Amino acid sequence: MSGGRGLPSGHAGGKWRRQVTIQASEVSRCASTAIADASSGQARRLRLPRNQSEGSLPKMAITAGDADRLQCLFTRMGIDTAEFTNPDGKGAINIYNDNYDLNGIATYDNGTAWPSAFPLWSDATAMMKYDVILLACGASSPVTTATRNPSTAPTLRQAATSSPTR
Repeated sequence: MSGGRGLPSGHAGGKWRRQVTIQASEVSRCASTAIADASSGQARRLRLPRNQSEGSLPKMAITAGDADRLQCLFTRMGIDTAEFTNPDGKGAINIYNDNYDLNGIATYDNGTAWPSAFPLWSDATAMMKYDVILLACGASSPVTTATRNPSTAPTLRQAATSSPTR
């Protein structure tokens, strides 16, 4: 690290990518140096990104059912809630309603309703826009019985065996 410039340090895990700069003052010349970092929380630098302003995140679709709460996993991992949007939004994570709310009014924190999962399952082109699709268990109810139509199986299979278009 000559000239007092910072050293870019990249962190990646699949499509999760983040770059931070380690300042010249943080390292010793010609020596192994442990980089001081916060043990947790917002100040931590040596981690994957929380949002797109910090780096790259994979584009994900999550179907939210009443038996699993997969969408909660990502907030617990530290993903910024601004990354949760409908498919027409700019967020990296799109949540689809699969029996999460029997009245069909499951919403993001800002009040925007989650779209139904059935149109996604019926459209291989729409599924191909995602790097990851997580299908939560919608349990067993009249709503999921209707959406788990056998006609969607070929579309799901097609999307699962094709390469993403992103």
